[in-house]
Amino acid sequence: RAIVARLCLEAHEVVIVMVLLEALLAKHGPILQLYSARPLLLAICILARKLTREASAPMTACVGAVDDLFTGLTPLLGARIERQLLEYLDWRIPNDPGVYKRHTLALLARGTPPHMLLPSIADVPWVC
Repeated sequence: RAIVARLCLEAHEVVIVMVLLEALLAKHGPILQLYSARPLLLAICILARKLTREASAPMTACVGAVDDLFTGLTPLLGARIERQLLEYLDWRIPNDPGVYKRHTLALLARGTPPHMLLPSIADVPWVC
């Protein structure tokens, strides 16, 4: 929750996080270990934000938003983790509507308001 809040992810971006995490686990399940879970989750959240926002999401700003949660994290290290994630995903973002629908319904079942699942048309600034 802390990463999602710090990066100001909206519900539709959380759906993308869930889809990307599922794809990563399907392809490379053993990669998710105790020591790798937090950095991978951070990279997935940053990637989801970059995929949905027209405004840029520079790594410097992303790292700055979570720097107290990840000691020793630098923009360069964040970019390397993000690149490794993309390589694990073979540089392919899942696009099966059924997968997105399943995760959207799961969020709705947990009480997420439906209007929170739609991306806003307005250009959302980086800072919440």
